[in-house]
Amino acid sequence: MLCDEWTADLPLKDQIHESKEPAFVHDSVRLVYVSESLAELLGYSVQEMEGRLLVSFLSANAFVAMIQAISRNRVARITKKETFDTRPTRIKSKQGKEVCLQAVCSLDIPAGLTPEQKRKMRLTVVESIDIE
Repeated sequence: MLCDEWTADLPLKDQIHESKEPAFVHDSVRLVYVSESLAELLGYSVQEMEGRLLVSFLSANAFVAMIQAISRNRVARITKKETFDTRPTRIKSKQGKEVCLQAVCSLDIPAGLTPEQKRKMRLTVVESIDIE
């Protein structure tokens, strides 16, 4: 899995672009890198997705749910008393269809690994799931 295999010795962009797993890296505001498999799943090209705001792929309800999940996960990480929120997020595909993505793993990437990386980033690997 990419979260276990990630290394600071190789360019992060290359690791994401070459990943067979649907994965992305964000800086809490924008998508920094996107794997080809995730872009295809959502009907976009990598170039169409990279650099866009995270919220541009979410409905208003999904955005609120994502912020709530992030808050719960931060509390869980700090207190070690709560479990991580694993509910899927509904993403809008290019065709307007909703795709449910479930995080498989996530990893913080510290700032400053490369000269262009000024902010902390987060690597997330996802899978598409069916929800009724």
